[in-house]
Amino acid sequence: MLRTFAVTTALIGLCLAGCEKESEKGGPGVATNPGGGTDVNETNEENTFSVKVPNAMTLAQGAEEEITIALNRGDIFTESVTIDITPPDGVTVTPNTQVIATGSDELKVRVAVDATATVGAHKIVVRGTPESGVSVDVEIPLTIEAPDDDGDGN
Repeated sequence: MLRTFAVTTALIGLCLAGCEKESEKGGPGVATNPGGGTDVNETNEENTFSVKVPNAMTLAQGAEEEITIALNRGDIFTESVTIDITPPDGVTVTPNTQVIATGSDELKVRVAVDATATVGAHKIVVRGTPESGVSVDVEIPLTIEAPDDDGDGN
């Protein structure tokens, strides 16, 4: 059990050091194609942004955790970005809509899992909507586990 705890702690430490995922680019520097899809014009890439979220989350029923959602701004992208978060049933994100203002690059939200939430794989969808241009979505895989019955955390 101690070995499992040590391995888990090491993996969590590695993830805290760099386990995050990033959306496609959005904003006014991204052009939409007439047939669908988007292209980043090389001359406008500096006027784009992307949304960075945790690579994945695992929470027990009844648990909660604070996470950081960040923007990766192009050199000239200064717009505010509205972040809308859509959790699965049985999960609450507070606040679920928030603005990352000009001059800021991140925000924190609290993810709480109901005690009766369905155990298994789920996803939290995070959408970044700029003042102008293309919005982007990125998903956070969420694994909901049953709580530890013996209370020792392992």
